[in-house]
Amino acid sequence: MPILRTPGGPLLELPAMRLSGPALDAPANTRAMYRSIFHWRPLLNGYGGYWPAGFPELMALARELPDAEALAQLRRETRLELLLVHAGDFGRLERDLCARSLGSSASCRPGVGSAEHATWLDFAERGGRPDLRPIARDGDDLLFAVSDSSTE
Repeated sequence: MPILRTPGGPLLELPAMRLSGPALDAPANTRAMYRSIFHWRPLLNGYGGYWPAGFPELMALARELPDAEALAQLRRETRLELLLVHAGDFGRLERDLCARSLGSSASCRPGVGSAEHATWLDFAERGGRPDLRPIARDGDDLLFAVSDSSTE
């Protein structure tokens, strides 16, 4: 998305957490770090080989999105400006792990990530909210502008 290359504030890419439990989704955050070389925006998903200070707490808030209170706290703490949601990637880690498991397909949940996928697509199609407004879409990738809830 060309708009990502315009100078500006921090970006957060979702998903960043596993759907099953509180663990971080390291592959998703690594992909976000790689993609950052194309836009050079500050990235809340981390940088280099280490998570930044407070990273688990920030990602716990990110997991609650599109919740307005979680977004407001992220905005206050980080000055978050853009949110890039890869809606089709929710549950990707769980689906990949399940596909690689040897003969344990009985433990695989069908449609993992589909609720999150539908939630974000519906949220974007409804126009978001004043504090989380869709500004671009490329397939299942949704870009939202983040603003203070008092700015309408």
